[in-house]
Amino acid sequence: MSLTGYIIHSHFKDDLVQEVGTSDLSTDQIIFSKNGVQKSIWSQDTLHDVEIASFQSIKDAAKILLGKGFRWYNFSQSHHRRSELIQENLKSVTIPKISFLQNIEKKPFGIWGLLDQNKLFYSTQTESPIATGEFHFNEDKETPPSRAYLKLWEAMTVYGAQPKSTQTVVDMGSCPGGWSWVLAQVSGKVWSVDKAPLDPKVSANKKIHFLKRDAFTLKPEDIGSIDWFFSDIICEPQRLYDLIQKWQPVVNNFVCTVKFKGKTDFQAIKFFQELQPTLLKHLYNNKHEITFIKIKE
Repeated sequence: MSLTGYIIHSHFKDDLVQEVGTSDLSTDQIIFSKNGVQKSIWSQDTLHDVEIASFQSIKDAAKILLGKGFRWYNFSQSHHRRSELIQENLKSVTIPKISFLQNIEKKPFGIWGLLDQNKLFYSTQTESPIATGEFHFNEDKETPPSRAYLKLWEAMTVYGAQPKSTQTVVDMGSCPGGWSWVLAQVSGKVWSVDKAPLDPKVSANKKIHFLKRDAFTLKPEDIGSIDWFFSDIICEPQRLYDLIQKWQPVVNNFVCTVKFKGKTDFQAIKFFQELQPTLLKHLYNNKHEITFIKIKE
């Protein structure tokens, strides 16, 4: 049976190990499994049909990879200078910076790395369109009041969770307003809900209608028809789950951040999986949280 590789986010190895297990081949940066491909929430990228090959020289290693006819990303695990010398013989692929709503075309490439001085792994089938699933954006470092907007940029740009320009959205727990700022760029009207005020640069946008309300007591009838429900609110997973349940009868589309305090609550994750999301994943720009996306249209 072929191996599957799961690339570890630097801060969440324990979560990925609990999800997919581990093996003797695994390293600090990647988990290799013989248990077939598992749909992973915590893997930064998943490598299918991983091959392990032994070699004697730098030339031999390069020959193995060149024979596959791919551009390669060197996911260096060990013996870094030796892997650099091998990579010099290959056509390279790099991790680019991307722009908000940029079309990310997945071009064929492979990922390889050294397991020891004379053993390498490689895969030509990766799930992410960008090597290792690292989505680095050309950031706006002046307008948004915090870097939380990057999570929403990733959800829209990479996973297509984007409202139409004619649609109305609600942003729950919106202060200081990073998500509302993004939503005003793509949707027709934004209801921005929080007990604390928005950053003045955000509240000045005429598309944004601020409601000084508690997100958990607001009722759907208080704002009328909406097309998308967004939430980056800080709360326990159970409270967010109950909030989504409350709004599901009247909203088709959800993008919410499920936040964890202390250890990851895997039981809570199961509850969100039961909501049959379109995507439930730890995004590259997430912290100790996962993103819940459910799109019906």
